[in-house]
Amino acid sequence: MKSRIGVAKTLAIVIAISLVLGAAVWQIRATILNNALVEELQRTEASVGATPSDESWKSSFGQAVVADHINHDYREALILHMEALTHAASPQRIAASYNSMGLSFEKLGMLEVAEQCHRKATKADPGSDFFQKCLADVLLVRKKYVEAEPIYRSLLGRTSAPDDRSALLWPLAETLDATGRKADADKARAESYKAMDEAAASRHLNK
Repeated sequence: MKSRIGVAKTLAIVIAISLVLGAAVWQIRATILNNALVEELQRTEASVGATPSDESWKSSFGQAVVADHINHDYREALILHMEALTHAASPQRIAASYNSMGLSFEKLGMLEVAEQCHRKATKADPGSDFFQKCLADVLLVRKKYVEAEPIYRSLLGRTSAPDDRSALLWPLAETLDATGRKADADKARAESYKAMDEAAASRHLNK
């Protein structure tokens, strides 16, 4: 009986060590792959719009969307978005590529690179509220509250749609909480709930 217990303990230790080593190997592999993506992005940025073709851009971008949203292969999606970037024939196409890359980098946990991509998207197409919100959201996650707050406030000033207002008020409340303004944060959350109710009522009336 004692020998069986000893064997079981040994097996448990071996399994635990294997799991730890497996996790470490996976982490090293992920780091190498992530670094390779950053290097590839740096190379690609030297060739933005080098071979302009809207059809080629749409093809690469479309394949990237499938890789990201359907296959959940974010690295493959990023490679395809980088390919699309070389075919981007307008600032709007450049912005769309950078924004999508930013979202994919976020899913890989590469928030610093994601932020850089979102900044480039808003620079290429400053009139896009969606790109602005994506930038604010990653700034919020990176605890850059002072930068995120004015973006949320600016976007709120440009929309009256309840759904949009709710989606902006909630993260704004997070920035207010994080910067010690609890009363303002509570007010923003209350307004967010109110906007949710208005949106739900509107949808019910439109059925």
